[in-house]
Amino acid sequence: MDWCTIESDPGVFTELIDQIGVKDVQVMELYSLDEESMSKLKPVYGLIFLFKWTGEKDEREIDQHPPADLFFARQVITNACATQAILSVILNCDDIEIGQDLQSFKEFASAFDPEMRGDSIGNMENVRIAHNSFNRPDTFGFSEDTKSSGKSDAFHFIAYVPFRGKVYELDGLKQGPIWLGDIGSKDWLNVVRPHISARIENYGGEIRFNLMAITQNLSSVNKQLAKKCGDRIDALEGARGGSATTLGFDAPIYSDEDFEMLLGSHHQVAISTQLDFEKRQRDKAQEEVMINDQLLASWKQENVRRRTNYIPLAIAILKTLAEQKKLSPAVVAAKAKRQNTSQ
Repeated sequence: MDWCTIESDPGVFTELIDQIGVKDVQVMELYSLDEESMSKLKPVYGLIFLFKWTGEKDEREIDQHPPADLFFARQVITNACATQAILSVILNCDDIEIGQDLQSFKEFASAFDPEMRGDSIGNMENVRIAHNSFNRPDTFGFSEDTKSSGKSDAFHFIAYVPFRGKVYELDGLKQGPIWLGDIGSKDWLNVVRPHISARIENYGGEIRFNLMAITQNLSSVNKQLAKKCGDRIDALEGARGGSATTLGFDAPIYSDEDFEMLLGSHHQVAISTQLDFEKRQRDKAQEEVMINDQLLASWKQENVRRRTNYIPLAIAILKTLAEQKKLSPAVVAAKAKRQNTSQ
């Protein structure tokens, strides 16, 4: 069975990843490449970039000796580039719980060359079903010979991943991975940022790009932060009037001798200041959990709508209105309302 094209949307990608057995992962759209925008989503496991494919020759060299355990697959299945870009990220990140099915596939395909890995992806029934579940309904059931013969623009997904201290571009249409630079002491996003910017600039006036980050589920991230702040708050409240050496985190730490020489007021001020800070951090984290949970719920609802063909319902309503002699008056009223609005 063929693979369909799917929409470049964080809600679609997040649910697709969940359907193939990966847990605690979320996809977020990036509207800017600046450091501040990217820092809000950390940890970022990888980036997925959508761009208009022009077929121009890429002069960059393929890494002839990539790490043996870097998962790179050639795209041999038409329309599979979105899911293949997702797999390029999640199969190359040790911090992601990919589930038993994907783990077994990764181990099974590890000895294959990139071409055979691409074939193997095409044979993954659960992944293909999850991918095709986002196929938009063919609302009017047009046959191929009645569709427009005009050519539409082709778009392609690729992945950017950090791996073993290096950053790679993984494009299934190429013969192998492209090494972009060493991470060293830098954030890997600082390594990849200029490469994405340069790629966008090379397309001149083309503005149809989409960049998405695969991250840990943001609700989980903020729940962990809220719990950490809660533990610190408990420690601070327990340390009121006691030695600051019992706090055990980034706060003024005094030796027993030094602390004896400090006035109690100084100690209380330090604890109170830190306590206020931790409470603000906890409240903010809890608010972020609520906001992200609402976002995920709205995405799930949108995905239900994506899979629903509303045309039969609309036709049934029109037939009912016609049978009740209400269709023509409704059309006249709608035209009059539109005319009044345009004036």
